[in-house]
Amino acid sequence: MSTISIAEAGRQLSQVVNRASYGHEVLVLTSRGKPKAVLVGIDTFQEILGIHKIAESIQMPVGELQSGLQQALAEEGYDTPEKIVDLVREVRREMAAGVGQENSVP
Repeated sequence: MSTISIAEAGRQLSQVVNRASYGHEVLVLTSRGKPKAVLVGIDTFQEILGIHKIAESIQMPVGELQSGLQQALAEEGYDTPEKIVDLVREVRREMAAGVGQENSVP
C-alpha cells in the first residue's frame, strides 16, 4: 500500500490511476497527512466485493451479473453512483445497529 496526497494525486491523476489499475497498487489518498480515501483498480475492487466469487457460485458471467445488479438497483430508484453509495451506507448502519440483536424479537 502506498500513500499519496490528494493534491499530488490530482497533479498526476493519469499515472496514479494507472498504478492502481495496471500495477494493482492500493493507494491511500491523504489530506494534511490524514488518510481520506483509497484508490484501487477495478479488478481489485471487484475482488474486494467478491463479485467474481458470486458470479462463479451462480455460474453467471461477471458482466451479466453486474448488468443484472445495475438494472435491479435502477428499477428500485438507485440509478446514480451517489444513490448507490447512500444505500450501502444505510445498509452498513443498519447492520451495525443490528449487531448483537439477532435473538431479539421485533
